[in-house]
Amino acid sequence: MCARLGITGHGITTPPAADLPDRWLSMLTRYHHRSPQPAPAPGSWAATAAELPELDGASLAVLGLHHSGRGTILHLHAGGVTMEDDWEYYRAVRPLPALWIRDNTGRWHATRDYAPRPLGDSGEVTLELAIAPPLEAGTPWIDVVAAGQSAEVRARLPLSWKWNP
Repeated sequence: MCARLGITGHGITTPPAADLPDRWLSMLTRYHHRSPQPAPAPGSWAATAAELPELDGASLAVLGLHHSGRGTILHLHAGGVTMEDDWEYYRAVRPLPALWIRDNTGRWHATRDYAPRPLGDSGEVTLELAIAPPLEAGTPWIDVVAAGQSAEVRARLPLSWKWNP
């Protein structure tokens, strides 16, 4: 990825791969092939819900999406995960599978943790995951893809955007 982006001085000694995975390439080339479309208006939300098949002992349920000044946020409930106690002021989820979003145009979006909320010591947590880049206004459906160590699971979610003034 560093070679593709022209980043030097990183200290990585492994030779660059000949090609990047489709998901990464899609994110890197997004703005080179198409002009960006407007994101959903702040305050808009899409009610949707789906439970993904269990993956590496973790259960995942999508609870909905909303768009704010922070961008598009995916609300998620996870079970069977452990909490990390490396730093007492921030508790991140581990081992949450990597979550990718593919929109109706075939473009890929990454997610990153934002605001994890553990539900006691039960291994249950609710999360808000920022989708990068944000979804475009009116996106009618997305595929949510969870990639674990042993497998990958996906679910297609229809989206009907509403605006909350």
